[in-house]
Amino acid sequence: MGISVRCKEKGFCCSYSGWNRLRVTIIEATLRYLRAKFVLDESTKNEEDEDHNYGYNKKEIEKFIDRINILLSTSTHKDGHVNIFIHIITEFPQYIDVLIYFNVGGIYSFVNKSDCEGLYSPGNSLDIIILLDLIKPIINEYYNDEYSTIYEDIYDMFEESWKEKENIIIS
Repeated sequence: MGISVRCKEKGFCCSYSGWNRLRVTIIEATLRYLRAKFVLDESTKNEEDEDHNYGYNKKEIEKFIDRINILLSTSTHKDGHVNIFIHIITEFPQYIDVLIYFNVGGIYSFVNKSDCEGLYSPGNSLDIIILLDLIKPIINEYYNDEYSTIYEDIYDMFEESWKEKENIIIS
């Protein structure tokens, strides 16, 4: 048994544990991306350029990351990371808008699906493509051996969904 994710001729199949590891990898890579983004922003920051929305959203995303890190530090199993992420988003839905503000809203679309929730819409696919574009350097640096082929297959599938305006079916 496993999970199959398909859009027309593009797709991806793996075990349930493989699907969970992939979602954990996307979460970890997104958090690494955000941390690196804020370090870079701090080093190139011009006080006149920073608007109120950026400052507010940066504080909120830092709270989000802190909440995740606190719960992750108590988690003994990596597969629990997905549940922690979903728990925090469910408890604090305002973080969805903060993720969207930093162009990583696709993490919510990608992670908040299990093997029985049916589909990703073309809109979900676009959000996920934007996320995957942003985290690709992180994936290549930290997870290259294990995920480089999988990354391309998944990216192609979400791109097909977006371009063809077709749902991706999860089964």
